[in-house]
Amino acid sequence: DGPAPLIVMPHGGPVVRDIADFDGIAQFLAFKGYNVFQPQFRGGGGLGRAFEEAGHGQWGRAMQTDIEDGVQELIAQGLVAPNAYRSILGLSYGGYAALAGATLTPDNYLCAVSINGVGDLPMMLASYDRNDDLEREYYNIWVRRIGDPETEMERIISVSPRHQLSRLKAQVLLIHGTEDDVVSVSQSRAMYESILALDKFAVFHELEGAGHHIYNQDQRTEMLVMVDRFLSQCMPTR
Repeated sequence: DGPAPLIVMPHGGPVVRDIADFDGIAQFLAFKGYNVFQPQFRGGGGLGRAFEEAGHGQWGRAMQTDIEDGVQELIAQGLVAPNAYRSILGLSYGGYAALAGATLTPDNYLCAVSINGVGDLPMMLASYDRNDDLEREYYNIWVRRIGDPETEMERIISVSPRHQLSRLKAQVLLIHGTEDDVVSVSQSRAMYESILALDKFAVFHELEGAGHHIYNQDQRTEMLVMVDRFLSQCMPTR
């Protein structure tokens, strides 16, 4: 028997944080025999304004290296074996972080799971109608956090997973609710098609009728079954 594999599970938001409370997905994965790491990376909420604003412009950069630094600290403390298999899984922003981990640090992960995640940053920014007051407000928020496509497109593309798929080595599972009104299912559809076009491995599952947060218990069960099936063949616990 080898060491228990590690699943890195960055939170969504990203302006939220994980707390020491019950997390159904983390508990499910732990029950299945995986170590689960929920990193508190810069840009998250609940830890002060400076901590949150430290994530501005750092998608795929310092926010991502914080996650990798956390894994190295676990190894240094002896909590995770240095030769343990690793995968990365997340929802919403965590889905982006999972895909970024698989493309920007391709040697670090065997598997990546994105649930209702963003894979194409330029596509997401372009989806907002800036003639609409509310959508323009949202657009400006994302420009502060990700970058301005009018002046920083090359920089944005460099951390956009769909634009970095030539570096991908991990197997990928994409799950997306068909009624997600925060991150369009078109994000995962486009990501899936692009991965297959490069003759790389991906599984795509649409959760029919599910929104962004997947509150419905049947839909959450369907999601967990897909995750379990994928991980068991991609990164078995023993």
